[in-house]
Amino acid sequence: MKRGSVFIVFGMFAASVMPQAPATGATGEVLRWELVASEAEGPPARYSPCFAYDENRGYALLFGGGIVDDAEPRHLDDTWRWDGNSWSVVEAAPERPAACYGAGMTYDASREAVVMYEWSVNAQTAVWAWNGDSWDKIAAEDPPEGRTNSSVTYDQARASMLMYGGVAVTSPTVIDEQRVEDCFLGGAEFGIGFANETWSLAGAQWEILDPECRTPTFGRASPGLYYDYGLGAPVLFAGLVLDTVIPDMWQLDETGEWTRLLPRDGGALPRLHSGYGYAYDRTRERLVLTGGAYAAEQDYRPQVPPAHIDELWAFDGDAWAVLPAEGSPPHSLESAAMVYDVRRDVVVLFGTTSGPSSRTWELGPAGASTCGADRCGGCGCR
Repeated sequence: MKRGSVFIVFGMFAASVMPQAPATGATGEVLRWELVASEAEGPPARYSPCFAYDENRGYALLFGGGIVDDAEPRHLDDTWRWDGNSWSVVEAAPERPAACYGAGMTYDASREAVVMYEWSVNAQTAVWAWNGDSWDKIAAEDPPEGRTNSSVTYDQARASMLMYGGVAVTSPTVIDEQRVEDCFLGGAEFGIGFANETWSLAGAQWEILDPECRTPTFGRASPGLYYDYGLGAPVLFAGLVLDTVIPDMWQLDETGEWTRLLPRDGGALPRLHSGYGYAYDRTRERLVLTGGAYAAEQDYRPQVPPAHIDELWAFDGDAWAVLPAEGSPPHSLESAAMVYDVRRDVVVLFGTTSGPSSRTWELGPAGASTCGADRCGGCGCR
């Protein structure tokens, strides 16, 4: 069957059963969760918001997301800041990204600014940079066609924003037929389908890194994507084709191709499905992940009834492990968004449970305060 057909995916998962076999992390460091903002103290509940840490300005930035209002989905276009003490909403400017969910956002060190790849329901796309007060549109050349649920990260090696995957929201007639066949799982008869393209934005110029889309094996939506400072390369993991997870990991090499990244101790990727949050802890050189839902072991589709990921998982470049953590951990999160605050050495999590209801947690070393100076003495600092 041709590579562009979606049906080749499902037949492979049954033979790729990865056990959920947590191993306890053994760094000797004790971690602790702390609830730092209630629902009334933060952004209204939402699913799949953009969340990134602004290293230049020293706060976490949250944009948009989706909610279900009277059984109808609605997209948001509000911007919020978390400074370690409290949330504050930014007054909306006339020019700003369109209301959306599942967009991609990351800190771009070359610009010293948070950047966002935005898509909208009319298939228009744009790149925006946060200037500290409002959003500036970047006039980028040769952009990729519109797609939703792609993932972005900053590629330290290339000094550029990296984007992978997503679901095309553009008519197949505007893309070269051979490219549709090579780079979009499903092909033209599937409405283009799931992108297997890797794009890089340096300055104002977009570039596709592997025009033939030879790797990874399949295009996908909502994959995990981050830069691993320990490995010195971007890493891609999981992602969805329709409602089925692709349980694999890849590392981007210097030529722009992905090579399969297998945990060297033979361990397996946890049975992630959707809604999980993750952030890369640069101090300890490991990815941390929690929230969302596990996939069914039999076919990697949604587990019924849902089983939420309440454990704290970590990947250190060698293996996945469950890390113990004290305090008041989040649980039963349907949607989680996470960033690493490099200045305060904490992970910040904005999570949404059913209802919906949203709260904010921080994860850091036990015995150290995660609170900003204004909160200490009144927020239960460690």
